[in-house]
Amino acid sequence: MPPPSRHSESCRPHHLVIGRILRPWGVKGMLKVRILSDFPPRFLNLREVYVGGKLHQVESSRLRQGMALVKLAGCDTRYQAEGF
Repeated sequence: MPPPSRHSESCRPHHLVIGRILRPWGVKGMLKVRILSDFPPRFLNLREVYVGGKLHQVESSRLRQGMALVKLAGCDTRYQAEGF
């Protein structure tokens, strides 16, 4: 099988890792995220993120004690947040 061409590699989507989910936070489905970005305020403007290769809409996010707290659409309970 021939190696893929450079053109086909450049057409694939690329993702920038900006954080790592640590655990649920609270009881309303928020996620505590370790910030891996050089620019933490980027979390304040998030509209969508990929988690495990799946696109999720961000309902809200905020910074707290050097971490990000992120609320994804459809993740409304601690139990649902544990799935991440």
